Amino acid sequence: MSLLAGPTVASAYSVAVRWTGTNLPSAAGYRVYVRPAGGTERAPVDVPLPRHDGSGRFEIVISDLQIETTYTFVMSSYGYDGTESDRSNSYTIGYAQAATVIDSDHDGLTDAQEDVNRNQRVDAGETDRMIADSDFDSVPDGLEREFGADPLDPNSPSCGPLDFSEFRVVGTGTANVGWDDELEDLAVATTPAGLRATAVGVMYPQWGKGNLREPLVVTRIRTNDAFRIDVHARSIDGKLYRLRYEGHGRIDRTTRRRLRRSLGDHFTGARYELLGIDVAGEIGRMDPGAVFDHIERVTVRGDMVLQRPQICH
Repeated sequence: MSLLAGPTVASAYSVAVRWTGTNLPSAAGYRVYVRPAGGTERAPVDVPLPRHDGSGRFEIVISDLQIETTYTFVMSSYGYDGTESDRSNSYTIGYAQAATVIDSDHDGLTDAQEDVNRNQRVDAGETDRMIADSDFDSVPDGLEREFGADPLDPNSPSCGPLDFSEFRVVGTGTANVGWDDELEDLAVATTPAGLRATAVGVMYPQWGKGNLREPLVVTRIRTNDAFRIDVHARSIDGKLYRLRYEGHGRIDRTTRRRLRRSLGDHFTGARYELLGIDVAGEIGRMDPGAVFDHIERVTVRGDMVLQRPQICH
């Protein structure tokens, strides 16, 4: 038996349990037992007549495991007469292992990259694995580190908001700007006309011919529905690059001058999620050797509440 951990939602993860022993033709199925440290063993997961790959291997996924909890996994087989075998050797996985793949605050850094000594505390020099923006400057910790800024310095990088008066509504629906007490900032609430969430959105600048020299775009969004962020940017030699980011999306695709990326499905109407895009970095990854010059257009579509975007350098 082997284990492979992978993220699901914030502070939770799933484990793929793989049986890699000898194929047992007499086995009618297998049972996987999971016990949290200090807790009661879960009801066994039954795997009747699993599909083998010819080498006796099969895989099941155990979900909704909490990152702070240590779990012990064991497996047994049972025959057609119901007789169950002895249990296998146990395997244990806990915070130290899960933290290497979980990004609890969705800031682009795994918990292990933030909680370096993995003691589940925020020590000097560490960012907070549960807060996407440890220095409260509206830029995600991972984006700051990637950009070469200091995620513990609120003055690094330097940011300024875009003026909502320079946006226009695109598509069919309404967009109303007002003060948001939670954000302590202006936000726009969009409502589509019809059932398709992305039927309405806002565009900066009004006619899509801007010249934003700052390469970072950051904002916060609250939504239950699909949304997308489109950024058009040019390199110093005038080439146009199209970047698309999709909330609740499923497709990741990159060509030399086009990018489409899923932002995940953790967005909800119950809380704001911090978003950030390093346009210069994305252009460099799409087209090595290309040098960012300016952002020409930013369009956000969806049924959502959106904090006024900021640009940073």
